[in-house]
Parts: sequence; structure tokens; C-alpha cells
Amino acid sequence: YSVYSGDYSPGWQALGWENTVVSQVQEKRTAHKNNLNKNIHVVTSEKFGRLYLAATSFKTAEQGIESLKISLRIVDSEATDNQLSVALYTPDGNPIGSVFAADYVKGKRLSVGTWYEIKIPIADLHAIDQIIGAVVVEIAHPATFEVSAISFGKVATPLKANLK
Repeated sequence: YSVYSGDYSPGWQALGWENTVVSQVQEKRTAHKNNLNKNIHVVTSEKFGRLYLAATSFKTAEQGIESLKISLRIVDSEATDNQLSVALYTPDGNPIGSVFAADYVKGKRLSVGTWYEIKIPIADLHAIDQIIGAVVVEIAHPATFEVSAISFGKVATPLKANLK
């Protein structure tokens, strides 16, 4: 269930927060000149800048959601701790759960300029059997960060044994 992968999935839109500018930029990811990736580019000039991705609401249990996957990097930050969090919100804007992205990477630290593929169990976000209305990425200090993909992972359907 994709939220963003080079463009917003139907029903999803990005909203900036106060003192936050959200745009899309293309980045060449490999040596091949035609392989471009369009990232969500977020610049925040004050503490706690947010990328707020609003959606048509859905219930995690009905969709079989087990995880949230996000690909992100901090482009620029003067802070030494790079406290970046990922959260889920209800359709009416109330937080469901939030985690620090660094807790899901080796070394428990996000380095500026490094891309991270992070998989967060939906239980860690307190979102089992919850109605989701938004995905929020927030950084505690003025910074620039980018997101290249966000999706929800579904529980695999078990294969039925053919018993004869």
C-alpha cells in the first residue's frame, strides 16, 4: 500500500507545517542518466518542522497492515543529535503513535547525507486496528530532509497446503 514513490499515490497529499517548505526535487541515484528519483524535499527553519502526508483514511486491520516502510535522509542539519521521528495520525489530526527513526538503524544514529530504508512495525506506532489519516515526519531542529518512498507493508497471505 504505497503512500509515495516518486509521486503521491491517489488520495495522498503533502502539507507543510508552519515554517516548513515542502517541494519535490529530482535526484540522480545511479550512473545511468535516465534513472531519476523524485524526492519530497523538506526545509524547516525552526524547531519541529514537519512533513504531513494526509490521506483518505483507512483501517490498518482491514488492510492487513503490519509495517510502515520509509526511505529518507537528512540533507543538512546543524544539530548533532538529528532527532527525526515518524508518526501516524488519525483523520482528525490526533497522534496515534510516534517513534524515532534512529531507533531502527544500525548504530541508533542518523548521519547527514546517508539514505536509510527504515521498516517500523505497526505495533511500535500503536496503530494495530487504528484508522490512519496521516503519516508525519518531524525533525526536532532546523534542517533539510528528503523522503523518496513511503509505504505500508501487508501481512503475507499464507499458502494453503494441498492435502490429499
